[in-house]
Amino acid sequence: MFLSACWAAAPSNETRLIVVNSSADSGNGTLRHAIESANASSQRSIIDIRLAPSDSIKPVTELPTIEASGLAIHGHGAWLEGGACARSRGRRGCDGLVIKGPSVQVRELNARGFMFDGIAVIGALASGVVLSDCHCRDNLDDGIGITGGASGVLVEGCLLERNGFRSKGKGVLVFDGSSAVLRGNTIRQNRDGVTVSRRSNVRLLDNLISANFDKGLGVSAASLAGSGNSITLNGLDDPAMSALSRDAGGTGRPPNRDGLRVGLGSRVELANTIISGNADAGVVVNDDSLLRLSGGRVTDNGSRGVVLHERASVELRGVEIRGHGALDFLVAEGATLTRLKSAE
Repeated sequence: MFLSACWAAAPSNETRLIVVNSSADSGNGTLRHAIESANASSQRSIIDIRLAPSDSIKPVTELPTIEASGLAIHGHGAWLEGGACARSRGRRGCDGLVIKGPSVQVRELNARGFMFDGIAVIGALASGVVLSDCHCRDNLDDGIGITGGASGVLVEGCLLERNGFRSKGKGVLVFDGSSAVLRGNTIRQNRDGVTVSRRSNVRLLDNLISANFDKGLGVSAASLAGSGNSITLNGLDDPAMSALSRDAGGTGRPPNRDGLRVGLGSRVELANTIISGNADAGVVVNDDSLLRLSGGRVTDNGSRGVVLHERASVELRGVEIRGHGALDFLVAEGATLTRLKSAE
């Protein structure tokens, strides 16, 4: 027997608590009802999910989009499961959680098995969103997708794995004029690790981007800065991931297999970053893009260490370069490579 959703009676200027204690799709006590209640209220709300460890929430139809300002969701490790979730008019597939409101905080809520994103943050109103200690896996598009001008999004302490095999998706995608900070996440065994594209801006701090099927980190027509990241072992042969690719209609073989790939006029600055053991090149810079690396190392990648195409510009300050399968450097005519001994 499921208990109904409840909240503490409070004056309008206080926070309202909404308890989720049912894993059912709809009705009192469910996550669907809790989001609807928070969206309809002028009060700031906290949704507290209190389910047994063996329970998971399996939406039959897509959950309501979160639009409430300042909503906090405390998941306590609960799982959302995509399964046969459908959109309106019976269209197959949906996202796990969609956030379009400002200052939303989601903590310890997990999402797996959705046809689209595990968690999606969408639109210019989605500013100051915080996603922390989440686990998104086996979603067929992105683990976390940040798009449509969402700004100031923080993704921290999350585990993103095995996402993106239907759509060439990513562990994390920041897209279409959005901005985000990714800090202290583990991003592994996805189709691609992290992609930042189309006028987006990302701060990348202390993340492990490892063992993804194709490239580790891609930056395209965007900007990125950060420090303390490890980009390792991406693009290596993995029978399980090759099978996922073939099941989704792919060839089973990744096209790039690089650690870091930068293109279309991007600007990237990284300090104290390890780029090592990737199947093809450690770093590839295309077009008129600019990459600055200071400290850290680019070592033991399968073919080349640093590759510059077209009018690319790369500046290396105190970066250790060694141990690659073919060449440490490949610099095309018209590209510029600058090496300085000190990271200062």
